Amino acid sequence: MRGQEWKHKDESYAQFVDKFKERHTSDDCITPDWIYQTILDWCVERYNIPQDTPIIRPFWPGKDYKDEDYPKGCIVIDNPPFSILQSIIKYYMENKIKFILFASGLHLYPAKNEGVTFVSIGMTLTYDNGAKVATALVTNLTPDIKLETAPDLCKKLKPPSKKRKPIPIPPNIATATRLMRITNKGVKYVTHSKDTTFTTHTAQNGPRIYGGGVITPNPLPTYEKE
Repeated sequence: MRGQEWKHKDESYAQFVDKFKERHTSDDCITPDWIYQTILDWCVERYNIPQDTPIIRPFWPGKDYKDEDYPKGCIVIDNPPFSILQSIIKYYMENKIKFILFASGLHLYPAKNEGVTFVSIGMTLTYDNGAKVATALVTNLTPDIKLETAPDLCKKLKPPSKKRKPIPIPPNIATATRLMRITNKGVKYVTHSKDTTFTTHTAQNGPRIYGGGVITPNPLPTYEKE
């Protein structure tokens, strides 16, 4: 019995400690400014929202969205807790409050609500707490549309790709990548041991070659992508 008692206490303590662990769920996501602004700008254009329309963001930690002041003609554009999204939609529909809300991009449940549109943005977004969440939008601004895709918004939300500038490697240095490329192009190539020297750099004090290279007596064929 004593062992079981200690086990129970250990489990209780573990549950207590677990309360203070950082959560990486959609309910705890703080939206990065650039993501919110990008979505806001898209919404303004897509739904022809006038410049003087009050935009409300009622979802903040420790705050009850029902206590928010919703002025006439306002639109809620915000990232709510996904776990209570259905209740939020119900409240807004009953109170005739216009909304564009972030939602899970993996669940179509909001679309079962009459007058609600599910907008797929085709993106998994990274939020300020590090959570990566497949995200969509739901709105009651287009009640005649049930499902919609937004490829233009998807494009705007893609972070710019960081292309590394290729290291210029002299044509007389064989690398594993270069050998793969010429083999794929159908080139037969042979060089003998006595004529080669292994190297780790393109030149003395030059850039390092990933995977190393072999200096050869004859230049290898090169292609534009190199």
